[in-house]
Amino acid sequence: MKIILPFLLVILISFTAYSQGFEGKIVYKTAYKSKAPGMTDEELVAMLGTTQEYFYKAGSY
Repeated sequence: MKIILPFLLVILISFTAYSQGFEGKIVYKTAYKSKAPGMTDEELVAMLGTTQEYFYKAGSY
């Protein structure tokens, strides 16, 4: 019984705890190394870009 009471208390507290939500912008910066014989690194950067931006708000992105 002494072990069950603290265990139940921890379970009840975890049900009532709230986590913080994240809202904001996530930016990935990328670099490319070409393995294709006829394509340079600069051509890949021109086609794909160097950054990717994601906006995250209220559980959606």
